[in-house]
Amino acid sequence: MSRAAHGCDRLLTGRMSDVREGVIVPVHRIRLNGPWEYFWEDPTECWKDAAETDGPHRRSGTTWMPRDWKSLFGCRIGTAIFRRPFHCPTNLGLDEQVWLVCTGVGGRGAIHLNDRPLTTFSSCGDLVESELTPHLRNFNVVSIQLTVNAEIPLGELKRGLFQPIVLEIRSD
Repeated sequence: MSRAAHGCDRLLTGRMSDVREGVIVPVHRIRLNGPWEYFWEDPTECWKDAAETDGPHRRSGTTWMPRDWKSLFGCRIGTAIFRRPFHCPTNLGLDEQVWLVCTGVGGRGAIHLNDRPLTTFSSCGDLVESELTPHLRNFNVVSIQLTVNAEIPLGELKRGLFQPIVLEIRSD
């Protein structure tokens, strides 16, 4: 069954349940608003002047999500890494799984948990998700590598992690 059939609009409307095969299944969400560390992946790239690195568009820093690409990097195209630590959710039942759900992503990239690659994606604003359960530790770091390229001009579609990012605890 597709995510749309599972009622993925709950991520934007605040519903705390999912309908699967006619049965209401409770869903618990933990928003990963921040702080997130971000940094430009290519350290050899020359940022033209000090005003660019000290102004609103910085090579690295800390931010709160959601954020669009332009607000962090202006009109630059390239690759950035976003990292956020979190503790493992407690009191998980045997029938529960933990998923990372990025509700609005523009670009292509990869999701890593504790430096372990989980999934790759290419999205023009769609939902991107990955199950974390088998890889969780007591303390975790999720990394999202995101590339924005010149295939679609920055003004035409949103880029970045521009909708909420959540941990979603799902039951079978």
